[in-house]
Amino acid sequence: MDGDIIEYFIQYIFDPNSPTPRLSSGAIDMARFTGGMTFYNMEGSVIGNLILNDGDLIDLDGETDPCPEDEVVEEDDDETDDSNNSNSGGGNASGDPGQTGNTSQGSEGNEGSSSEGGGGGGCSLQISYGSCGCPTGPNNGHAITGNDCCNGSATTLSIICNSASFTQSRGNSATNDTETSPCDGDVGVLIGIEEEDITNQKNCIELNELIDNVQVKLQLEGLKTDAQDENEENESGFSLRKNSDNQTYTSSTITGEQGKISYLPISNIFGVAHTHPHQSNGPNPMFSAMDAFALNKHNNAFNHDLAGTDESLSVYILVVATGTYAIKVNDLTAIQAYAAQFPTKGKQLREYKKLNGKYNKKHDATTGETGEVNDFEQEFTKYIQSKGISLYKAENDLSGWNRLQYNEAEPNNIETSNCNEN
Repeated sequence: MDGDIIEYFIQYIFDPNSPTPRLSSGAIDMARFTGGMTFYNMEGSVIGNLILNDGDLIDLDGETDPCPEDEVVEEDDDETDDSNNSNSGGGNASGDPGQTGNTSQGSEGNEGSSSEGGGGGGCSLQISYGSCGCPTGPNNGHAITGNDCCNGSATTLSIICNSASFTQSRGNSATNDTETSPCDGDVGVLIGIEEEDITNQKNCIELNELIDNVQVKLQLEGLKTDAQDENEENESGFSLRKNSDNQTYTSSTITGEQGKISYLPISNIFGVAHTHPHQSNGPNPMFSAMDAFALNKHNNAFNHDLAGTDESLSVYILVVATGTYAIKVNDLTAIQAYAAQFPTKGKQLREYKKLNGKYNKKHDATTGETGEVNDFEQEFTKYIQSKGISLYKAENDLSGWNRLQYNEAEPNNIETSNCNEN
């Protein structure tokens, strides 16, 4: 790519919770890509994002047409082929990851390589060309002027980054009709394994869809009224379900026992919303370890294949007097490893008491007053580190969500990320 202008970049971020689809050759099948695509302009600024599941578009934000407008210049009617132009590649204007093409050309040879466009250190880009099928002409990816036999040799792009590789071949046609880049210049392709970024985007989208559901929002507001009632000592809640058309619906809100409400993990329940009664009655205004175990159980029981969803869909919502929280899966392997450490009810109960003991230290035994909201958020975000669980907090009016992460460098040791800014 030496001397060429990179007009835009596309970054592919693979979803760690979905198996990587591969062709029989072992190369990644980008037509069935699951994850995120981030589009950057030539200055390196993010201009848009796509989220795909098995090649299908799930969400689009911003722009995916990054090309600067070119100055229109009248050209002479000349059929001479300009062999100095390298083939353009990358996603097409619709962001189809299966349409990635050539991004670099080796000089006068059959293979070229470059470190440009890699998503960090240790990345390399390799280009190789197949046979043109004609007795004459170089195998350089270009059509041969005046030779109807050869419309360009097959081009194979291989990108190796952080021990992951991606290979995409383009057929024996290099006519303008099959060019896949929306720009005139080259495109840089970035392959990233930023595991939590894409899952967090999907978690945010799914949480926003819940509060956009009129029935879900109405019942959450009802739970908030229950949680703020100092005379209410029992938990209440409802389950979140999917029907055969993959539509979300809820069960009726029920009242459970003091300190307990149960929903059996079954194949159509992907989440539960429940309260902890007002802290003046003793309960802590934050998720317990038992809630974390329940998230994993419901995630394992839910029929993700039938619903056409992945494991990030599962959710456990807690409504307390001071706010509405949600926990979701960000790393399937990690949460399953965490749950496997506590295979029995007795071990789970001991873990529950261990975390609750830290919460109880936030209470003032003399005045009976509970600790600050940040105290409990800090304890729980610290607890779930490396456990495959993310914590989110809703705006007071249920208009959006923020992710909360433990970070000692931040005020109150809590780092806040607005879901609407992802």
